[in-house]
Amino acid sequence: MLATSETAADAHPLKNGDTQRLIVEAIHELSPEDARNPSHVYARILRKAIQEHSTLDALHLTDVLLALRNAGYTIDHKTGLISQAEAPALQPEIA
Repeated sequence: MLATSETAADAHPLKNGDTQRLIVEAIHELSPEDARNPSHVYARILRKAIQEHSTLDALHLTDVLLALRNAGYTIDHKTGLISQAEAPALQPEIA
């Protein structure tokens, strides 16, 4: 099997991603199978940004933790697992 090399024609232009929108979408799409802990949510956001050819230089795990809390989720301090304390808000806020 021959290795193929990438060329400039294979590259996609990068754009600045909308961090807030991606966080809100990821939390809105949460299911127990998809997101067991905040790191899974963070990784989901990064995957979506990669699919959109976006950069998320300003994304931090703290942003995800705050948005989860504001959306009504709690994180078990012993296991790190996410649970839903109440119905999630449609538009979680980043503090």
